[in-house]
Amino acid sequence: MTKEEMIAELDEVLGKANIKLVEICGAEKPVEEVVVTYDFSEGDKLLVRSGLNEVKSIRLDSIAALKVAKKTIWGVVDKVRDEVIGHEPRQGAPKDHGRISSFEDVMAEIEKVIAVANKKLAEMTEGGFPFVFSEVEMSVEADSAGIYVHSGSTPVCATPRIGSPEGTVREVKAKIFNLVDETRAAIERRSSLRDESEALQKESEKLSAAAEALRAAGLDTSILGGGASSAAAEAIVKAVKKAVRLANKSPMVGVVEYRDFKMEVKGFIGGIVVTAGGKPCLVTRFPKIGNNKTVERTIAFIKEDIAALDASRRAYFRRVAEEAEKEESLREIARRLDSADELLKAARG
Repeated sequence: MTKEEMIAELDEVLGKANIKLVEICGAEKPVEEVVVTYDFSEGDKLLVRSGLNEVKSIRLDSIAALKVAKKTIWGVVDKVRDEVIGHEPRQGAPKDHGRISSFEDVMAEIEKVIAVANKKLAEMTEGGFPFVFSEVEMSVEADSAGIYVHSGSTPVCATPRIGSPEGTVREVKAKIFNLVDETRAAIERRSSLRDESEALQKESEKLSAAAEALRAAGLDTSILGGGASSAAAEAIVKAVKKAVRLANKSPMVGVVEYRDFKMEVKGFIGGIVVTAGGKPCLVTRFPKIGNNKTVERTIAFIKEDIAALDASRRAYFRRVAEEAEKEESLREIARRLDSADELLKAARG
């Protein structure tokens, strides 16, 4: 990847991050205090700033460095979100003690946040892909031991009723808004991948029809243009299928249906689509130049992308599993508490 391409990708991330900061800050915090910018010094040395504060200095000379830069930018967003969601007062500002003091206050505050989150989720899912609203709609319930938030049927947060009411609200709010952010990102990414997948399929169908017509006429199909040879395409497909087989090992059983976990490869004349749960998660075209070096580089990039996708989805499923385990544990405690309460009532006669 050239420096110009890395800067273009960095600019795209920067724009999305600053839009997110505007949404997060609202009336709670002046966005100019935290807006993310960057400039260069000493050639490739990238300086990332938040407001007037320097956050990190990175030598932008590799894809790994680009990943660090993007992580740094999103780190600023996460930090500001935590500050705003937690309602942490600015230095010197008076603290608001006792604003949330009872369980009823906690539930009322969470329900307000869920109402805001559901409004955003309803707007995001208007297109019906890759989610319909019912699949991500958030809800909250509680019992004698805990508070439980779900997005559709997916556990988002399970937290005990004991402890600081303010702290409980902060924890639940953070997980709710993180879920909203993740859903927005997933919709944007998957919708883009769906469009790429459909475009690749249409292009491949046209190429296939044109090639068939040329063969029927006894003409050389090479006049359709350059691109990877059949041998190069086969090598790429073979490598991708091997990477996908590795990614499909040891599924997160009990957390997700295997059909939703399993990655599959669809090959076309012009490229490859990798799907998970029937929805595109990676789209790549065969290189225009099919020499050994280009093919090897393409295979390396695709294998790296598949490994990253696998790591990301496993991390997500682990988080879901952890929340599900916490919820089950708290519900078991609630059953015991309720049973003990019934015994006490019976003892009173």
